Amino acid sequence: MLLTLVACGQRRDRYETKIFFAMGTVVEITIPEKNRDILPEAEKRLNGLAEIISSDCFKISSSPDLTEINELTYRLFQRENDYRLISENHFNSAVLTVSALYGFPEGPFAVPANDKLEEAKMLFRSNNINIFTDNKTGKHYAKGNGLKIDLGAFAKGWIVDNISTYLKSNGINNFIVNAGGDLFAGGEKERDKAWHIGIKDPDNKKPYITVARLSGKALATSGVYERYFINENGERISHIFDGINGEPVNNYKSLSVIADTAELADAFSTIYFLMPAEDIDRLCVLNNTAVFRVTPDGIQHRHCGWEKYETGIQE
Repeated sequence: MLLTLVACGQRRDRYETKIFFAMGTVVEITIPEKNRDILPEAEKRLNGLAEIISSDCFKISSSPDLTEINELTYRLFQRENDYRLISENHFNSAVLTVSALYGFPEGPFAVPANDKLEEAKMLFRSNNINIFTDNKTGKHYAKGNGLKIDLGAFAKGWIVDNISTYLKSNGINNFIVNAGGDLFAGGEKERDKAWHIGIKDPDNKKPYITVARLSGKALATSGVYERYFINENGERISHIFDGINGEPVNNYKSLSVIADTAELADAFSTIYFLMPAEDIDRLCVLNNTAVFRVTPDGIQHRHCGWEKYETGIQE
């Protein structure tokens, strides 16, 4: 979900933003103008990482047979298993097996025929992606078993973190890497002034529903107000599906997470979206994440210290 960089007081430092399309979304890399020469290489690096993951996921999804995968993709599958355990299996990259029948992520959107839907759900419930390493060659493999996968629910955040580390390694400490709302804000926008990030109002009554002040933190938002369609019964079908029953989820209008890394913010914005409020209260303490959520009736809730990050537009 796209977030908005909000001005905070008179701007003293000059920044340049590189905007391009990658990972199915708009990416923005904002760095000091004096460091602008590194932007083409940062874009190239991001696209390269995205291509590795996308290519491996496509190969696995396209064939039930054994497929060699990159070490990066292998490590991401291991991370996904951690998130599955935390979410008690509600988080599952193979739920694309079902959601793709509705047309997600790109469309056209429609409710699938019952027989195709039940067939996909049965396949999804009874199979897993198998990954392993050949001890002799050190190569990594995956067996799709007919499932379709999308690691985007946390891999996009992982790539944001990678580019953030790359910028820091080149002496750039004040920056934002934003991939469609999964972002990391490094350092400060100005001296003693953190970055101000506006979170979109899911009801579109105002540009943003709240503003977070970030420095050395990541933020990601999941919601049902942009990618959805209305079926013939007037029901909203969202792009977020539950990893246990394969059903679309509309628990909240919007849910945002602040964490130490973009990968964690990205993953937990989906995990929490799939859970009732009492589980969010428990897990956000354990995982050191602050949470802001908007219920279907528009009520705002803040968990685990979100308030300390909130601010007005002006300081």
